[in-house]
Amino acid sequence: MNWLVITCICILAVLGLIGLKLGVVKMVYYLVAFALALILTAIVAPIISKALVKEDSPSVIRVKEKVTDKLNLDDIHFDKTVTKEILDDLNIPESIREEIGIYNTEDSYKDLGVEGAKDYVATSLATIILQAVIYLITFLVIWLLVFLAFMALNLIAKAPGLRAANRLAGMTVGLLMGACIIFLLFVLATATSSLDFGQNMMSCIEQNSVLKYWYDHNPLNGGFVSLSGILKK
Repeated sequence: MNWLVITCICILAVLGLIGLKLGVVKMVYYLVAFALALILTAIVAPIISKALVKEDSPSVIRVKEKVTDKLNLDDIHFDKTVTKEILDDLNIPESIREEIGIYNTEDSYKDLGVEGAKDYVATSLATIILQAVIYLITFLVIWLLVFLAFMALNLIAKAPGLRAANRLAGMTVGLLMGACIIFLLFVLATATSSLDFGQNMMSCIEQNSVLKYWYDHNPLNGGFVSLSGILKK
């Protein structure tokens, strides 16, 4: 059991206990604010990514350099296209390997403005990392705005006689929020995968089958953090 597994368990436990203490009414309030922030982020973040993440932008170039260094891409012999064997040897999650493999075509090379397989891998990873960073920043800003808006509203008064049921239902809602936070934590792992911290998180994910399953099936990675939003249609 690595530190990331322990962290995820703690997140679920803490949110479950908070829900048990506050009850379902307050926890649903927080969950609605959280869910609304996620929905708005899903709409806004891809638009921002499309506008900011360009193959020749300084941020992409800097992240490409870090990715090339961290994954030792200069030491790998690339053919004209990226082979499955090369992708399997990279220390990145399976879902990202599959993403890179799906778009491993000449049209994608042209859309990304890359020259050769190595440049494609580095640019693809840099693009995914920057999308994750934009997603996290956008979510934090929107969540803060939504939370402040919700705080301006009066909370529903506690219903008398439903204390136990209210708390148990609140614990359930808290666990759902904990799962959402863990999914965001996995987005953070993607966003920092060019750094030692992110590489450590990725290693922890790959070492644990449960974390690996959650990461590969993270709904926040599908469509929000991918190459499909950057490549030309």
